[in-house]
Amino acid sequence: MFGIMTRVVTRIHFPRGEGIIEMALSRRYAFPLAAQLAMPPRLDDPGFLTLLDTLERLGFCGIELNIVDFDSLPPEAYLDPLAKRHLRLLMIATGACAKKKNLSLSSPDQLVREQTLREMEKCLALASRLEAGAICGFIKGMAGQDRGQALKNFRESLARLDSIVRRFQTPILIEATNHYEATLANTLAETAKILDGFDNPHFHILPDTYHMNIEEASPLAALVAQEGRYVSIHVSDNNRRFPGFGALDFRTALAILEKLRFPGFMAIEGRAGQDILEDLAISAKHLEEASRPLLFED
Repeated sequence: MFGIMTRVVTRIHFPRGEGIIEMALSRRYAFPLAAQLAMPPRLDDPGFLTLLDTLERLGFCGIELNIVDFDSLPPEAYLDPLAKRHLRLLMIATGACAKKKNLSLSSPDQLVREQTLREMEKCLALASRLEAGAICGFIKGMAGQDRGQALKNFRESLARLDSIVRRFQTPILIEATNHYEATLANTLAETAKILDGFDNPHFHILPDTYHMNIEEASPLAALVAQEGRYVSIHVSDNNRRFPGFGALDFRTALAILEKLRFPGFMAIEGRAGQDILEDLAISAKHLEEASRPLLFED
């Protein structure tokens, strides 16, 4: 028999002094579980609220929100529907904004980079007000660029972001994405190396199990090698579906993170099927079962 699940207060630590997020949740998962969601047409959209209700019922701790316009709503507009459901806004994702506005931190066009930096400053200002972090994935720049020039441009953009991030004291996560989607920062080691030159305690790498399955010779070894460099991890399966809809071994991955005493949270990010509510329930159950050996003794 598994032990009795208890309701506890879990602390999510942003290492190196970025603060602590506290929340109460059922210990159903090895690490606090979040989900990345698309920005709805309105924050009181019935479908979005039903989705939040489902996350609360499944024991999720919060969400990452893929926001298109960072200055269109006051911060409290995001907080109200979440607080009612004991959820937190943990991260602001920038991919939807980047795609809509053709943004890139590594673009050969300086005007594009300048516009991207302006949008990132808005994003970080909002994240600071919400006590959240910011994710840079697609906004790094697309695949197919000249690598040397793209790296130079990206580093120049990060140098500009460095002072902005320090001013807002807000974590910024550079996601390691596969080479089919991005020219730069494909592996965890490469992403960490790019950030090493800045010595900014708010700069972190963001592992994603889908991208790691493509790029890393050993995804688990890469997590071990970069211990302490990441404060959250994206979990999606090898086919970009939610965990449990593909072939990845999440039980072993969670066990590795447990041995590393990983202090952060995991966020489901990926491609849903026809019914996102059903897919989330199936994926949550899969992660719950993968977590049981780490939480309970027979």
